[in-house]
Amino acid sequence: MPFIYDNLIATLIGMTVVLILSSIQMAAMQNNTSRTSRNIVNTQAQQLANWLEEDLSRIGQNMSPDAVPYGEPMGPGGSDPDWSADWHTTEFSFEYKNDKGDRIEVKYKLVETSETAVIEGQDDVTLARLERFEGLSGKPKSLEGEAANLGYFKIDLLDEQREPGATGDDAELVRARFSVLAPFQSENTIPRRARRAVVVPLNSD
Repeated sequence: MPFIYDNLIATLIGMTVVLILSSIQMAAMQNNTSRTSRNIVNTQAQQLANWLEEDLSRIGQNMSPDAVPYGEPMGPGGSDPDWSADWHTTEFSFEYKNDKGDRIEVKYKLVETSETAVIEGQDDVTLARLERFEGLSGKPKSLEGEAANLGYFKIDLLDEQREPGATGDDAELVRARFSVLAPFQSENTIPRRARRAVVVPLNSD
């Protein structure tokens, strides 16, 4: 009987140790996953911000000062009611001239996807994909690239007081704001999205 009792105690202790070690390993894996997700979302957001800053800085390049080389940001769009004009620009286009003197048009299109995500306790938010087209003026048909996993994407034309809603010659700056969602989320994934803003002056040569 003592032998059986000792074996039972040893078995219980062994199982407890295994459970503790498994819990520690599981917590470590979750922390590593959350850390990796945070790193990815911050890297993706910064890369998109850098790309937008470089791309938008070409607005009006090599064009006359009296040209208005951009269109009014358009929105809202999509079938989801959360796609409001406040936080979604579904289309924006601008022009510049390349070194050969060709007039080039660039067009951004925000496309609603079938994916959703819960963000900071909100209801499911429909994610979006930003597509970029470039070509000769009036023919921006070639897809140059895209950015996915966006929670929102908003472009505003700002006046000299940095107020949105400027049009034509009143616009002094263009501002792009967006959020990128973490590719995989858990309770430990904080933040679950990365927000960025880019402001670029509208200068014509």
